[in-house]
Amino acid sequence: MNITQIRLTFLWTFILLGFADNSLNAQSHKSWRWLNLPDWHAAEKYVQVWENSAKGLKVRGWRQKGYDSLEQYQQAMLEKDVALLSRLKIDYGGELILIPGDTQGGHWERAGFRESMRSVYPDLSDEGVILRASHLCYGGMRTAFAEAGFPDLLVAVGDHEIGDNPWPPNSEVSRMVPFFRAGHADVFNEKPVRDEKAPNDPRLWTYGDYKSLDNRQFDTPIGSVPSRPLGTIYEETSFAWQYKNVLFITVDVFRQDSPGDRLGREGSVTGNVEGKHLQWFKDILRAASRVESIKHIIVQAHLPVLYPVRKYASSGMLMDDDRDSAFWEAMRDGGVDLYLAGEVHANTVTIDPQSDLVQWVARGVGATNFSTVDVSDDRLVVQAWKNKDPHDLGEDLLLGKLVIDKSNTEKIITTTGLLKAVNPDGLILHYNFDSLVPASSILSGITDSTVNDTACRQAFVNYGDFSSEYTAWADGTLSCAGRLNKAVLLVPEKSILGLSSMGPLSEGRECTIAMWVRTNALKRQILLNTTSFWGPGEFFNLSINEGRLELILSPNQQKITKYSGLNDGKWHHLVVTLPFDGAPLREVEFYIDGELQQDATDRGGSTAIKTSQANWIGLGVLLKKSKVDLEQDYGMRPFEGALDDFALWTRALTDGEVAQLFKGAAEGKNAFEMEQIFQAKKTL
Repeated sequence: MNITQIRLTFLWTFILLGFADNSLNAQSHKSWRWLNLPDWHAAEKYVQVWENSAKGLKVRGWRQKGYDSLEQYQQAMLEKDVALLSRLKIDYGGELILIPGDTQGGHWERAGFRESMRSVYPDLSDEGVILRASHLCYGGMRTAFAEAGFPDLLVAVGDHEIGDNPWPPNSEVSRMVPFFRAGHADVFNEKPVRDEKAPNDPRLWTYGDYKSLDNRQFDTPIGSVPSRPLGTIYEETSFAWQYKNVLFITVDVFRQDSPGDRLGREGSVTGNVEGKHLQWFKDILRAASRVESIKHIIVQAHLPVLYPVRKYASSGMLMDDDRDSAFWEAMRDGGVDLYLAGEVHANTVTIDPQSDLVQWVARGVGATNFSTVDVSDDRLVVQAWKNKDPHDLGEDLLLGKLVIDKSNTEKIITTTGLLKAVNPDGLILHYNFDSLVPASSILSGITDSTVNDTACRQAFVNYGDFSSEYTAWADGTLSCAGRLNKAVLLVPEKSILGLSSMGPLSEGRECTIAMWVRTNALKRQILLNTTSFWGPGEFFNLSINEGRLELILSPNQQKITKYSGLNDGKWHHLVVTLPFDGAPLREVEFYIDGELQQDATDRGGSTAIKTSQANWIGLGVLLKKSKVDLEQDYGMRPFEGALDDFALWTRALTDGEVAQLFKGAAEGKNAFEMEQIFQAKKTL
C-alpha cells in the first residue's frame, strides 16, 4: 500500500468515525487535540474563477491560469487544499478545527465582482451575488476540510466575512453586511445537504439558503440556556457548543445598528458585544458553571480585546474599550480560561492583569502558521508552529508554548518562546544596538526582513516583550561608540533600519518613546517614521528640525521644542510620552536629557491623537510605503548621525522614571535594565 492509499484510508476512516458521535459530554476524557487556524485567507480561490474579458474586468479566471474548464480549475483548487490539510491531519491529528474569522477576501459587493458573477449567473440580484459567492467560497472550503479529516469547523465571523473594513456609512459594503452574515451562516452553521447514495462523501455535499431551524448545527442548549442568542441579528453566527470536556463559545463581535449610523473609526461597524447579545453570553457562562462535564471554557472571536498585540500586514482592528469592556468583564467573571482571536496575523499571549483569563491572539494565514491544543480534564497545552513547507513531513518549527494547568487549587499558567506572555503596560521594544546578527538567525513566525523594498541581511535583536517578531532589520548601517556600549550609525541614502511588523503605536494610545541621539546635521531629519496605506488615522513622526525636537501628526498638527541644541554633536537623551489614551497633541510631553520641556509650542494642539492602527516603523529612514511624501511636503531628510538605546513602552513613564532612565545611563544601565528596576518597585 503506497503513502497515498494509506492517507486516504486513514482520512476516510476518521471521517466515518467522526460522524458517529461528537458529543459524549457526560464522561471524563483522556487527552485529545484540536487545531487553530485563524485568518485562513485561502478560500477566495473558490469564487475568483469567472472570466469576462470582453468588459475588461481584472478577474482571475480559470483559463488565464491554464485550465481547460471551470470544473477542472475547481477540482485543482480543492485538491490543493486537501493535500495541505491532509498533511496537517496525518502529522498532528486533531478532532476539530477553530478558525477565528477571515477565511477569504470577501469584497463581493464591488461592481467588478458582481459583473463577473453575472457573466455566469445573469439573474442574480446584488444580494444574491453575496449569497451565491458565500455558498461557493465557503462550500469549497468546508468540503476540503471535511475530505482531509476535519468535518467539524467552528468558524467565527471576521471582518472579511462581512465585506472587510472599513464600512463607510451608507456605502454598498455597509448595506450588504446582513447578506454577508447570512451567507456565512448558510454554510458554516447549517448542516449540509447530503447525497442520498453517498452521504459521507464531502464532495457531494451542497449548501444553500436554509429556512428550517432544525437544520442548524451547534444547536444543543447549555443547561437551560439556548446555544444561540435568539431574537438578535447574531442568532445564526454566535453559538455555544460543548465538545467532550470543553465548552466552545463562538461570538460574532461585529456590531452594526444600521448601514447609515457611524459607530466608530471603522464606520457603521464596530467591535462590540452588548444588549441581548451580551446577556445571552453571560447566561451561557452561568449555565456552564453548573455543568459538571465542562472542564474548560474557550471563547473565540475575530478581534483582539487586550492591547497591545503584535501585528503584521493587517488593518489592526481591535474590540472597543480594551480590558474595560463589558465583554471582557463577562469573561473575567464567567470563568473563561482562554479567549482566542485572530485579525492581526501574529501570535500574542496576554494574561489579564486582574485575573487568570488568557488572551491568545494567533497566526494561521493559510497554515503558514498553525497551533495545536491538547486537552485533558485539568490542562490545556497550546503549541504554536511555523509551517516551513506545506508538503514536507516533519519540517515544522515550534515557536512557543502556553500551558494552563488547573490540577491544583490555584491555576498555573506558563508561557515560553513566542507565546511568552507580554506585559500590556510594559517595555515592548528595546534595541541596544550593541551588535548585529544575521537576519537568518532570527526565530520568527513571520520572518520578513523587507524594509523599504530591501530584504535586509542583518538585524538588531529586540529585547522588549514583542521579542523577535519585532526585530529591527538593518542594511547599510555602521557601528560606532555609543552612549551605552555601541550605537548604530546611519548614513543617509545608504542605511536602512526598520520593522516589517506593524505598530505597536496605535490609535493614540498611552505610550513612551525614548532614545539617545547624536548628530551635527543642520537639516530637518527623521528619527521615528511611521506610515500606513491601510486604515484611517494620522501618522506619528518624530524628527529633529534645526536642532529642535518635533512631533508631526499631519500638516496641521505639529509640536516642537524651543530648545535647539540637539545638533551639537553630543549625545542627548530624548523622551516623548502620550500621557493617556486619546490625549490631544498639546498634552504630549517632551523630555530632553531628563528634563521636561515646558515651553514646547504646538499647532492644532487641541485635536486628539489618532495614530493609524496599521503602521510600519522606520528608525532614521524615510519609508517608501508612506502615503505622505515627507521629503517633498516637509523638507524631511534621513537621519545623519548615531542612535542608541531605542525603547518603546505602552505606558507613560512618570517624570521620576524619565529622570531615572537618563541618570541610569551614567551607571551603564540601558532602558531594558531600568525597566526591571521600575517593575521591581511596583511589586513591593
